[in-house]
Amino acid sequence: MVNFLPTITTLPTDTWVETTWEDFTAFADDPTWVNAKFYYDEGWMRVEMSALGSAHGQDNSIISTLVILYAIAKNIPLKELTNTSFRKRKIRESQPDIAFYIGENLRFPPRNNSPVNLDEIDPPTLVVEIAASSLEDDSERKLKLYQRLGVKEY
Repeated sequence: MVNFLPTITTLPTDTWVETTWEDFTAFADDPTWVNAKFYYDEGWMRVEMSALGSAHGQDNSIISTLVILYAIAKNIPLKELTNTSFRKRKIRESQPDIAFYIGENLRFPPRNNSPVNLDEIDPPTLVVEIAASSLEDDSERKLKLYQRLGVKEY
């Protein structure tokens, strides 16, 4: 398979840009962009390159720990994934800070480094975004993205 250069020549970050699925995956699958977080929703792409500091890391850890402790106390089956890409091919993709599969009889994604294929595996039950500079986007555009992906709680 031949990968053609995307038609986008520069990659704007921290904003939604209209693009094709093919251009999106050319960037999202390029190892040069391994530190970026990619989102795609019906012809629109967002790339986040913000440095993640101590506040983000601490908030992420606190929320993760609380969800896990609650699940343990209530004997709820749980699988946590951090910074994992969830892909509905040619339609949308997201990379939440934390994702949880919660409950009985869940099919978990295979253990590999490919984006989770939401055409084959159910979406996570709960996703969490730790907002700092992206609060407006997280509470509006990403909320709708996760709803369309079939995530039950955000």
